[in-house]
Order: sequence, then structure tokens, then C-alpha cells
Amino acid sequence: MAEMSNEEEMMKQLEKELKSIESDVPDFKIGYLFLYNLFQFVGFTYITVALIVKYTRLGEAALKTGFDTVGTQLMVVQAVAVMEIVHPLLGIVKTSAIAPFLQVLGRNFSLFVILYHEPRLHTAPAVFCLFFVWSAIECFRYPFYMLSTLGKKIGFITWLRYTAWIPLYPLGILLEGTVVITKVNTQLDSQGLKKNFQGESQDSLETLEWSHICILLTMTTTMTKSGRTRDAYAKSFKVPKWIPMVYQKAMTTTKINSKKSLECEYIKDTKDGVYTIYPGGGETAVAVYCIMRQTKKWTVIQRRVNGSVDFYRTWNEYKTGFGSVHGEYWLGNDNINIVSTNGHHELSIYMQSGFVHYTANYSTFLVENENSKYRLTVTGYSGNARAIVMKIDYLIGVPLT
Repeated sequence: MAEMSNEEEMMKQLEKELKSIESDVPDFKIGYLFLYNLFQFVGFTYITVALIVKYTRLGEAALKTGFDTVGTQLMVVQAVAVMEIVHPLLGIVKTSAIAPFLQVLGRNFSLFVILYHEPRLHTAPAVFCLFFVWSAIECFRYPFYMLSTLGKKIGFITWLRYTAWIPLYPLGILLEGTVVITKVNTQLDSQGLKKNFQGESQDSLETLEWSHICILLTMTTTMTKSGRTRDAYAKSFKVPKWIPMVYQKAMTTTKINSKKSLECEYIKDTKDGVYTIYPGGGETAVAVYCIMRQTKKWTVIQRRVNGSVDFYRTWNEYKTGFGSVHGEYWLGNDNINIVSTNGHHELSIYMQSGFVHYTANYSTFLVENENSKYRLTVTGYSGNARAIVMKIDYLIGVPLT
């Protein structure tokens, strides 16, 4: 009898422990789901606010900066969103895994497969709008889920959860479709361009597949007789497709009462990299890649490395600039105009095809303003790329159209 009594007590104790464990599981689920939804809410709210702030500051120009502004943050929260497929499969939530699977799969395909591997789309306005729509939807969805895990409801949050998606979801699908179509068109354009090149003479330097192109400007320390810079030659020309990278170095230093770096020449650092300059000493900050040498500091106005950025652009795009200073970009005719105004500049063009290097240097580089349609003047050529830079000769003194 004593043994039976002991066994009954052990069984009762075991049942109590099992019940205790079962009661702890829901608490764990609630805590985990609340923290998960909180993390996602904070992440998407940051993205939404960052895009709004960027648009408020830059206006329409911000539409080209969507991926550079929040691309990394969005990839983080979208990678974490894969857990929304796992939750129903593990029984953490009592919903079907089909709906989250379709949503997460669609977004991550657009983000990781299409956009991440196609830098030419990073500056597309549709990408900025798509990121905003995605994040705005989640700013309404995750607070609702957070409250639901706690068994609470707020009427306004519930109304937003079931109302805001009505215009935003179709808009998101439309923008995703726009991105896919743009990707396809970009791919077709690239294949067409490659086919055209293959049909040309392979003996011509113009047909080489450039692995690197850089155009730079730099400044010397020779002052003009009047002590002033030439303000007639300002804005840069539209660089042909075949030019890889261009450097500029100013040759005449102007005395400007400003602590801001007008171009790379004014930067005290000696390491190559991305810096912020203020062309003309104004309030507009411009990111630019600088190549620092002991005798000269070069401002990179164009860089092409792998063809990831489409350089067939509109007049306004060349006027304001495009691309990313961390990869391929064009600094913008207006920015180059202001930089060029601050002195007499040298131009250096560096090109590489395979293991072969070509350079074209000009002792003078001057470009007129937009009213003169960026008329180009270059003189004093030296280098080993005469056959290539002959294309520049056709642009000298000719207004762009």
C-alpha cells in the first residue's frame, strides 16, 4: 500500500510539472512573437521615416536614392521576415503558411534577385516608391500583431490594418511589376549593345571591352594674372559610352573664404576614398571619390567598372548626376561646372581592357555652362590613347544636344 501511495504521489508530481511546462510554452510564444513583431515594426518604421526625410530634403532628386538610402536595412528586415513562413509550420501561430510564403517570396525575389544584382536599377524612382509602399504597409501591420499577441485591441490600429492595405497592396504589386519590366528592358538593352559591338571591327580600340574607365580632374597652384578664376567654363560634357573613368585636377587655386572642401584638392586627407565636397563653397554637399597623390589630388567625375550603371541617360540626368560613388557614377554637369569654375583644370582619362592600360591627359579642361550647352574645350593632349580620344575632338567647341 505504501508503494502504491508513493507511485500515486510521483504521478501527481509529474502531472504538475507537465502542466507547468505547458503553461510556460504559451508565455514563451507570446514573448517571442511580441519581440519579433516589435523588431520588424522598428525596422520598417525606420525605413519609412528615412525615405520621408530624404524626400523632404532633396525633393524629386531623392527618388534616385531609394536603394542607397535604405537598401541594406530593407534586406535585413526582409531576411528576418522569412520567419513568418516558419511560424505556422512550427505551430507558433495558427495560420496558413501559404499567404506569408507568397508575400515574402515575392518581395525577396524582387529585392535579392533583381535589385541587389542589378545596380542600374538602384536609381530608378520606382524602387524608391516600392520601398516606401512596402515599409508603409508594415508600419500598420506589425503594431496590430503586437497588440494581438497581448490579447488587446485598439480600434484605430485595427482599422488601419484592414484598410491601408487596400490601396497599398495593389500599388506594391504594380511597382514590383514595373521593376521586373525595367530589369528585362535593361537586360535586352545590354544584349543589344553587346551585339552591336561584336559587329564592329575588332581592330579598333573603340570596340574593346573596358574593364575599367576613370575620368578625373585636378587643380594646379598657378594663379591667373587677375587672381580670379575663369567663370565662363563651368559644366562638363556628356561623356561618350566608351570612356571608363575620368579624373579632374584644378590647376588654378582660387582664394575662397570657406573651410569647406570645394573639391578633392582642398581635402587634407591623403587616402583614396569617398569624401564630401561643397562645390563653389555652397551649402550643397556632394559625395565624390578622390584619388590622392603626393603631387596632385584628383576628383573623379566619372567611373565605370563593370557596366552595372546605364550611361544612356537624359539631359537632366547628366545635369544632376547619377550612379553611386561606391561604384559607377557620373558626378553631374552642374557639379563639374562649379568645380571647374574654381580654377584651371587638367583632365586625365584612364582606361583598361584586360591587362592593357590606356591614358589620355589634357593640360587644360574647360566646359561652359548649361546656357552654352556645356561646350567643351580641352588642349595639351598627351598619352597613348589617341585613337580613342579622337572622339573627344569631335566634341570640342560643339554644344551638346
